[in-house]
Parts: sequence; C-alpha cells; structure tokens
Amino acid sequence: MAPNDEQSKAYCANATSDTNYYQYQVTLGQPQYWVEQTFYSLDYTERTVKNGTGVRVVFSITGVYSKFSFNAMMTTLVSIYMFFSFVTYTVDFVLLFLLPDRKLYGLSKYEVTDNFSELHASEVAKSGLKVQLEQARKVALYKQTSDVTALLNDMKAVVSPDHLDQLALACMDIFVQIKNDYPSAEQCFEQFILGDHSKCMANILLNHLREAYLVAINANSLEDVYMVLDAAKKAGNTSVEALCEKFLGSE
Repeated sequence: MAPNDEQSKAYCANATSDTNYYQYQVTLGQPQYWVEQTFYSLDYTERTVKNGTGVRVVFSITGVYSKFSFNAMMTTLVSIYMFFSFVTYTVDFVLLFLLPDRKLYGLSKYEVTDNFSELHASEVAKSGLKVQLEQARKVALYKQTSDVTALLNDMKAVVSPDHLDQLALACMDIFVQIKNDYPSAEQCFEQFILGDHSKCMANILLNHLREAYLVAINANSLEDVYMVLDAAKKAGNTSVEALCEKFLGSE
C-alpha cells in the first residue's frame, strides 16, 4: 500500500543488498473489536454482562463466480425476443405513418395477391360432406359474417343445392346457438337456404314456428309438420302446436 504521509516512512538500508525495504505505519481507524453480551438466570433474578474484545480481522474476497441457470437463460431469451418484437413494431410504425415516403414503403411491405377463395372452395368441394360441414362451422365460429357469406357464395357453384342448404344450416346453428347472432343467421337463411325442408328447419332454428308450419303444409310434408309440432311443444307455443295437431288430424 502506498503511503500518503511522507513522515510515516522509515527507511532501512540493507548492508548486503541494494534492495530497499520500506516500513509503513498505517492507521486502520478502530483496529479492535468490542461486543457486549447479556445473560440472565433461569428465574431472571440475576443478570451477567460480558464484554468481549479482540482484534478486528476483515476478509475481502474478490473474483468472479458463475453458475448456469436455465430459468435465468429463458428469462433473458424471452426478454430479448420481446425487445426485438417491439423494435419491429416501432420501425413499421415509423415507416408506414411518419416518414415522407410512407406510401412507397406501404406498397413495398404489403403485396396484393389474387383471390384464392374459389380455388379453396373447389378443394373443399372435393372432400366429403362431413369435412365441408366442419369447415363451414369453423368459419362461422372464428370469422366474420362476411367470411361466411363469401365461403357459401363460392361453394354455391361447386356443390349441390341440398349440400349448400346443409352448409348454410350449420353456419346458422353456430350463429344462433353459440354466438346468439340472429341477424347473421337471418341473412344466411335469406341468401342460401333453398329447399323446403331446409327452410322449415331454418325457421325452427330462428324460432319462427308459424313460418315453419306454413312451409311444411305448403310442401305437404308430414315429417316437417311433426318436426314443427315437436319444436312447438318444447317452446311452449300452444297456437302452433294446435295448428300442427289439427293438420295431422285431418290427414
């Protein structure tokens, strides 16, 4: 340790060597350590205080210690990923909305492609009815009404009217039973339901029981009348129930 006070140096010359030895007087401030401990008897009637003193020794450990941690590694990687994602969004925002040539950047970033919906519809049409119904239900459940309309319009050219009715009914079922979206179901009914039996089922689904009854008797379908009767009983619609029973009685 280099001395700060020149007066604290004491030079000692060695007679047999040219080496010079230096003795430094360093003040540590409070080199002693003192502690007080108090002891009590079992009945707390006596107290003994012991004072302990000694030389204070301070150990200082330096160096680098490391240990692999999987959790720390994952936290770091996720943080880096989130940071770069944020950078991407920031750069996109600056390019598309702030810079003078933002329109040019927008044309370069997004590419307008052809409409592949007809090709997709033809591929679906080649599959079985079960796959088609599943596809229609997924579109009705996870996408907008306009997407359902586009799918059914594309399917209209490649499937039979009966199959189209079944696809439209599947979409209507999702709209009514899960989404409670009656306007979309009405729109699907008006645009795509063609057959009398399917119209009867669609009206029952929309709780238009009188309309369903009229469709059934106009088609002179006992099966559909029984279907409307069952729906009227479940809904507690006594007027439609009476109409159905009267028609069936006359037959």
